[in-house]
Amino acid sequence: MSGQCLCGASFGPLVTGSLSDRLARAAAASGPINEAARALGLREAMYLLPAFAVVLAVVLQAGARAMPGSHDAG
Repeated sequence: MSGQCLCGASFGPLVTGSLSDRLARAAAASGPINEAARALGLREAMYLLPAFAVVLAVVLQAGARAMPGSHDAG
């Protein structure tokens, strides 16, 4: 199993949950965090994840191109 796969599987749910909780607190404003705020926070977190994936893909692609001899690895 590659390190990227291991880190994604390990930290992905943790990051998603943390982002969801933070967005739920923002949705609740200064009031109590109810189910509607939790649902809104989770929905917004799920909308942000594809954007993070695109940014990560661009960064990994740039890193792969910057490595000397990366095209000779085949």
